[in-house]
Amino acid sequence: MGLSVNIASIAIVGILIGSYLSTKIKASKLKPAFGWFVLVMGIYIIVKETLLH
Repeated sequence: MGLSVNIASIAIVGILIGSYLSTKIKASKLKPAFGWFVLVMGIYIIVKETLLH
């Protein structure tokens, strides 16, 4: 039960931070930034699982 409470707590904090930032950052800038983030994380995971494994 402790792990699920920790994950839920982190998720709630992330939602609150995301909600706050969405009022401060324009969607036209946020969408490309998220796309780049996903691309970089994907490349990182591929490299980690194939070359560094």
